[in-house]
Amino acid sequence: MEANPGITIAALLQELNDVCANDIYIMIATELLYVDLSAVPLVEHYRTRLWVSQQTHDAYTHASVVGVTTKNAPNSTTTLLPNTALMWDSALWTLVNYGETTTTLLPESGFPIQLPTAFFLQLFDSGIIKIHNGVTDVTRNETVRALMEAASPVHLKEANRKFNIVQAYFQRHTDIYQDINSRTLRRWVQQFREAEASLGCGYVGLLPRTHQQGNRQPKSPTDSSELLDKFIKEHFETPRQATGASVYRAYVRACTALNIQPLSNRTFYQRLKKRPTHEQTLKRQGAKAAYATEPFVWELALNTRPHGNRPLEIVHIDHTELDIELRSLATGRLLGRPWLTLLTDAYSRRTLAVYLTGLTQLAQRDRQI
Repeated sequence: MEANPGITIAALLQELNDVCANDIYIMIATELLYVDLSAVPLVEHYRTRLWVSQQTHDAYTHASVVGVTTKNAPNSTTTLLPNTALMWDSALWTLVNYGETTTTLLPESGFPIQLPTAFFLQLFDSGIIKIHNGVTDVTRNETVRALMEAASPVHLKEANRKFNIVQAYFQRHTDIYQDINSRTLRRWVQQFREAEASLGCGYVGLLPRTHQQGNRQPKSPTDSSELLDKFIKEHFETPRQATGASVYRAYVRACTALNIQPLSNRTFYQRLKKRPTHEQTLKRQGAKAAYATEPFVWELALNTRPHGNRPLEIVHIDHTELDIELRSLATGRLLGRPWLTLLTDAYSRRTLAVYLTGLTQLAQRDRQI
């Protein structure tokens, strides 16, 4: 979802074969996904767009851009205006009318055709119909899309607030922006207009740029920094388990011999903390001690190695519907498929328990029949 903000339900179901519409409905109901229910009916999958949060929805609505709906189709229905040039089956078409129920397309030669809008959106979202690159400014659209994708939820929230104030300024609703400093308001309006003129999207000009402030270039000498990393890898992260103080003293002596300025003791310990904990523990104390810091394995696969320190420490439970059907001895009717539950030890890979479920329900169904 973060990679494809505004993707339609139909496009998402097409990309993810193991996901059904009910799964998406549950995520919407539990507020894991956001849908503007006032825009289109939820059952119209080819028009209903999914968002990570309401902040993201508001941001893309204000920016009048929608993210990539599929991996191969950088199209947006917000750009589907009359006279938009489209490519379909290597032929050039012109969008005459984009209606609620019917969409009209005009070929280069011949009579116009009418398609159901739902079917047209299906072709558009799947990339079969694309906006002709010769008409749209792809570079500007990509720049806007990159800025929107790089913005954090906090930045989007702040940009939404600025956008509402700027729009109130344009519409002369003074009661909304009366508490904003006039100089600050003029700066926001200028940023909006500059982005609108250069990128065709004024909203991105309101995105905070705090992550670009300050001097972010490394200030330490390159030779000293590289030598420090070398000492950490070759002297600290070893089975000898040397202390940090002894490694730093050796580093200072090496810098003195090379006549370079050593980095501070504080920088040394900060570098140690930034190193991957699991890899560092594995190199210093071995695989057994590193078990506690390794990423947890949530499910077993054929290539999953044994994990855990001992048997019965970690077990996995798997539920599988068996590929068999039960038949009643009394009536000869098919009763359906049972479920198999396996309890597997992660360390020894032994099967600890086997349980069949659904047999009672199937038997009751047979008696009812």
